[in-house]
Amino acid sequence: MINKESILALSGFLFLFFLSCSKDDPQPEPVSDLTKIFRFERMEIMETRLYVGSADGGVDRSATVTDPAAYFPQMFGGGSKFDLEILDSIQVLQDTLIEFPTRYEANKFAYKVAEKDSLFRWNIYAKFWQIYGFMLPKDEGIVYDRSFYRLVKARPDGWSYYISRMEEGFLTDERFFYEDSYQFPTLEDMKLQSDTLLYCNVRYYYNAKK
Repeated sequence: MINKESILALSGFLFLFFLSCSKDDPQPEPVSDLTKIFRFERMEIMETRLYVGSADGGVDRSATVTDPAAYFPQMFGGGSKFDLEILDSIQVLQDTLIEFPTRYEANKFAYKVAEKDSLFRWNIYAKFWQIYGFMLPKDEGIVYDRSFYRLVKARPDGWSYYISRMEEGFLTDERFFYEDSYQFPTLEDMKLQSDTLLYCNVRYYYNAKK
């Protein structure tokens, strides 16, 4: 039979347990008239480009990419790197935007809305306004954009360059084809079969809390 002392001890344990959990996983601040919360709805792959090298220069193989996420797998836990950019929710409080869960200092920043509802975030490290995404009409949601890319440039003399990254905003060909030893000056300079450029633009949608 459970006595009164056991019930009190169990209640105290549960209180401490839930208190510790709340510290580890911060939750959105209480909602006021000036606060809006937007929760993740879906992500959409907007564009995928794949170029591979040949003796005649780079060849566009974008049409062969049926599952872009498969080219960007997570090292552990399955899924893709696309999934790592999914936030639980985005909270807007006056001129501040907060991403949840708040893992880093950069998950909280000032924001502004410009022409055509473009949304800019204040980069707290580099100190400049950078494109974040855009606001949906009538405050119905927030959309933010991410890009993922892989670039392989190896040469017979043993020099090689391989990179796989994520960036905020969308990428275009101009990001990669210019005079730089780590890039390709033009598409025609992708002369080796191992030369590879793959990039994918992904859009994440967050809708107002119902």
